[in-house]
Amino acid sequence: MNSDQVLGLAQQVAITAFWCALPLVGTLVAVAVVFGFLQAALQLQDPVIGFAPKLIALTASLFFFGPFVLDRLTTQMKAIFLLIGTR
Repeated sequence: MNSDQVLGLAQQVAITAFWCALPLVGTLVAVAVVFGFLQAALQLQDPVIGFAPKLIALTASLFFFGPFVLDRLTTQMKAIFLLIGTR
């Protein structure tokens, strides 16, 4: 492998990591903002009120986006194994 192939592979891995993390992180950020506003508006100070919905949202987003993330990861790994096999 030359340096161009290594840089191209690193770029593909970074893009795959971004697309795999985006749905999960986006869901957590959206839930955190909504519940942060609710806690501020209702003047609730209990940290569990903010933690429990984020945990539930993360679990739901893993079930919902899991097949997409798994497909992206398996496609990336197949490409890496094919690249290793052609060396």
